[in-house]
Amino acid sequence: MQKLERLLKSLFDQSYPLYEIVVVNDGPHPDIREYLRRQSNDIRLTVLEFDANTKTTPGKKAPLAAGIRAAKYDWILLTDADCVPGPEWISEMMDHATPGIEMVLGVAPFFARPGFLNLLQRFDTLLIAIQYIGATLRGTPFMGVGRNLLYHRSLFEMMKGFSSHAHLLSGDDDLFVQSAANRNNTSVCMHPSAFVFSEAPATWTAWMHQKRRHLSASSAYSVIAKLQTSVFVVSWLLVWIGLPFVLSSGNFWFNAGIAGVMLLWLLFAFAAHQLLYRQLIPWYPFMAVSYCVMLCTFAFILTLRPPKSWMRS
Repeated sequence: MQKLERLLKSLFDQSYPLYEIVVVNDGPHPDIREYLRRQSNDIRLTVLEFDANTKTTPGKKAPLAAGIRAAKYDWILLTDADCVPGPEWISEMMDHATPGIEMVLGVAPFFARPGFLNLLQRFDTLLIAIQYIGATLRGTPFMGVGRNLLYHRSLFEMMKGFSSHAHLLSGDDDLFVQSAANRNNTSVCMHPSAFVFSEAPATWTAWMHQKRRHLSASSAYSVIAKLQTSVFVVSWLLVWIGLPFVLSSGNFWFNAGIAGVMLLWLLFAFAAHQLLYRQLIPWYPFMAVSYCVMLCTFAFILTLRPPKSWMRS
């Protein structure tokens, strides 16, 4: 409830002159229903009650599609109930919807909180952002994040919504982007005013569940998307697992290895500065090694049975 109140306040405070807020309530909580009823006096708000018992597909795709169909405007800007957009969010994202553009990928960082878990989560989201932003700028968009994603209704209708991957628990963002985006119709908004922050999962268990849910869609990735993500993961592991062997192979290789790490650190610092992850810059070598452990852990998770529910019970 508190997160939803915070989200609606931030949406009501948007500077954009004309917009509609569509909230899809697919949960049974009576307090949320009553809170939304009290807010309904604002003409910008449309509340759609969705009976979760009628869903024939897993996850949130059915209620999300219902909300998109109910929206009265042509541009659809998505976020989640636990997110906090700034007042310029809509304006900045719409500024990137130039002629010919049908989809704009936004950035969605986690709030900085104390502790190693949050540090690793923010490091992970930064590297994911670097991957999909870089791929889009190269002309090969392959994913976005549903916490901050803009596309035109006609694109959603042309792709018949989420029908091609409706049977999967997740994929309303990355798989939809893969099916609908191309080098000509997609852009990226990296203006800090358009960033949408949210709270990272508070426990290791909750984060593992979230990552398993996200990874459950990876089997449906296109060949190009699988290649892009695989090259990144394999190269990361080769560099950091192989670094001790390089450093122990003589003075020349020691100096070359240190120079390589410093170059990677510099490139990381540039990206972290651009995407408001500056606090991670001093931690880069330590987090890079920790990330190797995380990648190996999640590779093992992929071999387990995928989650069957959207939220952890």
